Amino acid sequence: MIPTNGLHLHAAHEGEGELVVLIHGFPQSWYVWRHQVRPLVGAGYRVIAPDQRGYGFSDCPPGVEDYDILKVSADIVGLADEVGADTFTVIGQDWGSITAWHVALLYPNRVRGVLGFSAPYVPKILRNWAAPSQYADSFWYTRYFLQPGVAEAELDANLERYLMWMWHAASADNDVNVLDIICGGPKDRKLLDGLGPTPTTISGHSPADVEYCLDLYRASGMRGSLNYYRNMPRMRELTPWLEEARILVPAMFAYGSAEPVAHRSAEFDSSLTKAPLDQQDEYFAQLLDKVCIPDAGHWPMVEQPEAVNKVVLDFLSRVAPTGT
Repeated sequence: MIPTNGLHLHAAHEGEGELVVLIHGFPQSWYVWRHQVRPLVGAGYRVIAPDQRGYGFSDCPPGVEDYDILKVSADIVGLADEVGADTFTVIGQDWGSITAWHVALLYPNRVRGVLGFSAPYVPKILRNWAAPSQYADSFWYTRYFLQPGVAEAELDANLERYLMWMWHAASADNDVNVLDIICGGPKDRKLLDGLGPTPTTISGHSPADVEYCLDLYRASGMRGSLNYYRNMPRMRELTPWLEEARILVPAMFAYGSAEPVAHRSAEFDSSLTKAPLDQQDEYFAQLLDKVCIPDAGHWPMVEQPEAVNKVVLDFLSRVAPTGT
C-alpha cells in the first residue's frame, strides 16, 4: 500500500533503478502486468504497478468527482514522489493509457517517455466517447455507465459473469468485435442483455489467476472503475487547454492485431479522416513507433507477454536506459 495524493494505492513494487509505472485499464487490475514486472526488474528498473484508485485493494473514494483525470494523473506522480523518483517512464493500457497520456501532458518535466497500449490518443474521440451521435437512439455502453448506481447494481450482482465475458470478448480468442456486442440494440436495454454464454476459461489465465482477479473486484465492486467513465464529460471542462494539445515527450503506441478499439472508433466521429490508430499521429511531437503485436487482442500483456516485454524493453532502452 503506497501513499500518494491523499490516499493509498495497492501496488506491486519491486526493483531499483529508473522508475517505470505500469497502469492497468478497465476492467482489469495491476495483475494484468504480472508478466512484465520481473523482466523489467531483471533489466535494472524499479517497477510500480498499482491498482488505480477505485480498484481492488486500493482506496475507493466515494464521490464521482474523486475520479477526474487531474486526480488520477496526480496519483501516478505521487507514486514517483513517494519513492524519490524525479523522473519516470509511464506505460498504460486501455484506461491506463488515458491516464498515462494525461500524465505526460500534465507533467512533461517529470516523464521520460510514455507508451500506450490499446487506446490511441485522439482528444476529440476521448472527449466525445460518452455520447457519440451514432448511438443517439440505441444502446451505448458508456452512456449506460454514466448513470450512478444503475450499472453497478447490474454488474455487481453478476460480477463473475460480466468480468469473465469481458476478458474473453476483448481478446483475440473472440472473432466478434466486442463493440458490436456491448453497443446497439434498444436504448433502454441493460448491458448484460446482449452477452452470450459465460466463458469458463480465459486466455493467458490459470484458474488461480482468474480467481485472484475476481477477488480484487469482489473487494472493490464496480463503482470506482465506472466513475472513470462518469468523468469523461468533465474532461473538456477541467482541461480546456488540452483540447488540441500535443504530447511532447517521446511516445510509442502498441496494439494487438485483433484490437477492437484502435481500428474501429473512427466511426464514432465522422469528422475524423483516419482511424484512431493513424489519426493520433498528429498529437505527438515525438512518436517513435507504432507496433502491432500478432495474435493479441485488447490484453496483449497476458495474451502475448514475451512480445510485450520486448516492446517495453526496446522502448525503455530509447527513453530511459538503465544507469541514466
